[in-house]
Amino acid sequence: MFEKIKSIFNKKPFPKSEQIIEFAFESGGVKYYRHTSEANIPYRRALKVISIYNELDMKCTRAYLTAHTKAIKNILAKTPFKSTDLFELMKLNNQLSERLEFIYDTDLVYKLASVVYFDEKENPEDYDWTYNQKKIDKWKKDKSINDFFLTMPIADLVPFLKDFNMNFESYSQIQMEQTAQHLASICTNLLEVQKQDLLNPLKYLWQEEARLN
Repeated sequence: MFEKIKSIFNKKPFPKSEQIIEFAFESGGVKYYRHTSEANIPYRRALKVISIYNELDMKCTRAYLTAHTKAIKNILAKTPFKSTDLFELMKLNNQLSERLEFIYDTDLVYKLASVVYFDEKENPEDYDWTYNQKKIDKWKKDKSINDFFLTMPIADLVPFLKDFNMNFESYSQIQMEQTAQHLASICTNLLEVQKQDLLNPLKYLWQEEARLN
């Protein structure tokens, strides 16, 4: 009887996993775990990590780049081509340059965290992007950006955040406002159906995942 009770309390999460998994942090009463190193992440999750690191490096999502190229094509296809069209091209190019100067994109940091950190309801071998959007929404509701970035091991994922000497909340607000302005400028040069895709929050953040499912 004692051994049975002991086994219940000592029960480890993810007993079927062949990987070494460790507790990472707790948020909103939910415990989150991670694989002990990037080398131990199963390939399905690892592929997501790689794709999101690429987006972090580009400072924008795949959906943003896709919409940007569509906007450029739409402008170049105009006949006759006017001086105002040249102004639009310059504006879109300047916006892309501005994004390269971003320190980080807030939503992409959350997206990366959602891959690396998982709860007991998730399959540690794979990645469900629809479930993880809800997980990100929960994180944002439970904690402020400052709390999440400073009290959770997020800097382990994005090392340069350890040396970040600004307020995460303030910087993220400025960055998200700029992103909204950039998207608005792109939208003015998109067809209505293209605009709807860009402004769909799920398609904007998870375009590649939605395409593969």
